[in-house]
Amino acid sequence: MKNRYVQVMIVIFIGIFVGLGVANENVILVILALTVGSLFKYSYMKKLRTRETIEDERTYLIAEKAARFSIFIFILPASFLCIILITLRNEYPDLSIAGFTLAYSVLAIMGAYYTFYGYFNRIYGYT
Repeated sequence: MKNRYVQVMIVIFIGIFVGLGVANENVILVILALTVGSLFKYSYMKKLRTRETIEDERTYLIAEKAARFSIFIFILPASFLCIILITLRNEYPDLSIAGFTLAYSVLAIMGAYYTFYGYFNRIYGYT
């Protein structure tokens, strides 16, 4: 119960400061809140894992498939949505900004995915 309480408090901390940063248009506060909150969460979770946990190849395979599926579930609808938003720019010019932002985020996620895929394939797979 205590573990859940601390995790919820960390998430609330992140949410409050990210909200303040967005409301005040302060990007530095948002980045700082996300960084500090993530460090707290990581250090707290690391402290919880003091006992030995059992992991096998099946756990890693499930995590890999879940991550890959999550990425592509985001990329496909977001790609269609950014195309729609960009094509509507003559009628709704404010939506084109959101469309281009979404397009760049899809591009960044795809670039990161294929960069890491190539890296890990070179290390663990066939080249």
